[in-house]
Amino acid sequence: MSSPSRSIKVIVIALLANFGIAIAKTFSAIFSGSASLFAEAIHSFVDCANQVLLPLGVKEAPLLVKAINTAEFNIQQRFPEIKWQFVEPDDSAENP
Repeated sequence: MSSPSRSIKVIVIALLANFGIAIAKTFSAIFSGSASLFAEAIHSFVDCANQVLLPLGVKEAPLLVKAINTAEFNIQQRFPEIKWQFVEPDDSAENP
């Protein structure tokens, strides 16, 4: 697994490249008058907006995993019988 700082560097490089592509598509759409090229330019700008959110996900993902693991551990410690209830059903209820 790569480090978060390396992931952010890759995201920034890809963002700059996609932004350049979006600018080129926009100029091409303006000069050619092509509606489909204009749609592609909008799509490229939306991709750039999505990439702006990626560093937030890279930053928050370890915190979310830690929170989920902590919550799961707490549930297993407080209610150990629930853990086994779903895995191995109690047959005594069916055979009184």
